[in-house]
Amino acid sequence: MALGGRHAFYPYIDGLRAVSIISVVLFHLYARILPGGFAGVDIFFTISGFVVSSSLHAYKVESFRNLLAFFYARRFRRIVPALLLVLLVTSAVSTMFSPAPYLSRYTQDVGRAAFFGYSNIALARGIDYFSPLGRFNPFTHTWSLAVEEQFYVIFPFTFFALRRTGHISRRALAALLALCLASFIYGLMESRFSFSLGFYSSLARFWEIGSGVALYAALAASGRFDAPVGRENRLATAVGATLIALAFVLGTEDLYPVPGAVPAVGGALLILYGLQGAVPASPVARLLTRPAMLWIGAVSYSLYLWHWPIFVMFRWTVGFGSLTNKLMALALAIAAATASYYLVEHPLRRAALLQPARRAISVALIALVIGWKLAGGLLGPKSWIALSTVNRNLRDWTPSMTLLPPTKDGCRVVHESHTVGPLTRLTVTREGCDRKAAPHVLFVLGDSHALAYADMFDLFALATGVRVERYDLLGCSFLQLEPLSDRCRPIEFDAVTDIAARIAPGDVLFTPSLRVPRFINEWDEKQQETDSYFRRIGDEREETFAQAVSLLAKIARPGVRIVFELPKPVFRIPLFRCVDWFNRSNPVCAPGSEMNRAFFEKFRAPVVDFVSGLQARFPELSVWDATPYLCSQDTCSMWRDGKPMFFDGDHVSAYADRVLYPEFRREMARYGLGEAAAGE
Repeated sequence: MALGGRHAFYPYIDGLRAVSIISVVLFHLYARILPGGFAGVDIFFTISGFVVSSSLHAYKVESFRNLLAFFYARRFRRIVPALLLVLLVTSAVSTMFSPAPYLSRYTQDVGRAAFFGYSNIALARGIDYFSPLGRFNPFTHTWSLAVEEQFYVIFPFTFFALRRTGHISRRALAALLALCLASFIYGLMESRFSFSLGFYSSLARFWEIGSGVALYAALAASGRFDAPVGRENRLATAVGATLIALAFVLGTEDLYPVPGAVPAVGGALLILYGLQGAVPASPVARLLTRPAMLWIGAVSYSLYLWHWPIFVMFRWTVGFGSLTNKLMALALAIAAATASYYLVEHPLRRAALLQPARRAISVALIALVIGWKLAGGLLGPKSWIALSTVNRNLRDWTPSMTLLPPTKDGCRVVHESHTVGPLTRLTVTREGCDRKAAPHVLFVLGDSHALAYADMFDLFALATGVRVERYDLLGCSFLQLEPLSDRCRPIEFDAVTDIAARIAPGDVLFTPSLRVPRFINEWDEKQQETDSYFRRIGDEREETFAQAVSLLAKIARPGVRIVFELPKPVFRIPLFRCVDWFNRSNPVCAPGSEMNRAFFEKFRAPVVDFVSGLQARFPELSVWDATPYLCSQDTCSMWRDGKPMFFDGDHVSAYADRVLYPEFRREMARYGLGEAAAGE
């Protein structure tokens, strides 16, 4: 093969690519059809190792410097044009149609990381590939490109060691196999390392790509790689196809990447071995070399890039649950991939202007930097292209996005974070005021519902001078009707222990949490059927009551007031996903934004009874009920005067914080904490 020319074409490899992309797309369309379809990525990894090595088979290694330039020029021409287009378009479209908070809070970090091949690291900081956070991030799929790109950092060194004498070095091949084994062992043990990336780890995936390189090297060393066309090894291809089929049907995320990826990688290696240099003869080989499979394989890279963000944007807008919408999304993905392949990917890879290696590398790097800067301007809730009502009115929707502005006399709110075991205590105070600070403290202990009151607490601290100590329990509800999980038990123990050591007579502990099940979460997932909820809490009441008594006993003492928040209304839609012309028709929004108050009162009755029992044991325990301020006599609504009272199906909005603040301040004044303002 001449330098910069076409490398040999192996049709069955495009067919194997087609199998891989079909499995991945089917898994993303409807996982139940192919529960292990994500193993197609592992096949891609194996193919990649084999193909990048094969593409250099006829290249004469004269110097390491020339090899670097040649290799990276080819990789940049192959990867960058289509990737850059997808990242920029996705950045713009996701900003236009995705509400900023929570589900999309990682979008900007992952999207920008994808330009330079470390999105797997950004994802590993908080997004499980199989979780809703992963499903609603339009850049999640770029993790696999990041793994490959990280492998490409060391590949030239590997290939140079293998081929620097013009022949395959058996010693270098043995070293490569040893590295693959080390990677495999590391994958088995990775969860024990503090720097574990789990599913996204390039270290735990090295053996997959490296095994493809090793297969090439073994075939080249034996002289079989470029031998005359021979007979297909039917046994190898048949066993390989069987292993891949088993991986697709039986694959489970719990075992990935090691040992779960073994069947897919082993199957791909066997097919590559059985068909390299052979005339396709078996049913497997004939399937892989059919024209339709070859075309799908040719566009597989573009299809992989485009299908995921399109599926995600359907989730954000019209929905991705119905068969009609899934087929529409698939058709749009195929159309985008086809256009991308014929108009961008293929022509720029062959463009004469980009054939000189140094020019190709320079142009690609400059384009990536410019794209990264553009994406930084496009991504984020404050972008000028955002169409979402939520993004345009964050101060009404999401508490704690920014600190409150200073008062006319220069009084301002100050936040200071402290670490308490596995959780964070946020101290809220005021400074720059002529007025003295209040002598007592408001302690807040709760889950995300305490965080949803962040603006209300800031307003309270700013107006009264009361110091607020806010403990965020990381998704663990305090004093709930279900037994504490193994994860929540130590978190709540640490928080209660810290409060018990610091709380004093005259202080108040306020405990807002979600204590009734959600009907729906922020995603398209229904959470709880009412009948099963009532049955379960009845069975567990004795255990949960004993846990609550044990926790309260650590804090309760004369002069300390504990205020238990009764459950606020919960709704059947995530409101922030249902407020714009492009998402109101989403099926998740169909139940509407109102709740019958009588039904809700019945739904929360077990919690009311629960706290009544606690009050009988602890005279220091009072209740605060926001429901009368959120509901009319008959109906609870998510709206008031055209503004949102709720953010999703159960968390109040920042606007609701301002509505509830006077009532909360009056409640705290009853216990001598601050004063109720005149007129409130």
